[in-house]
Amino acid sequence: DLSNISVASIKNAKVITSEQGFNKDITNPVLSKQTQLKIPDVCRYKNIPCSNWLDVFTHLGMRF
Repeated sequence: DLSNISVASIKNAKVITSEQGFNKDITNPVLSKQTQLKIPDVCRYKNIPCSNWLDVFTHLGMRF
């Protein structure tokens, strides 16, 4: 997953993940120790666009 974030930052791409973030400030050392970091949290910190698979399928015109 970290490799996806790295490639997205280099290629100006969007990260697609099934994880949901905690909306925590990952720069706060106290909060970072209390919860595991999730991909959306890291993407938000690095200003990398991030979506989930439902967004992708909706964009492709699939209906559920």
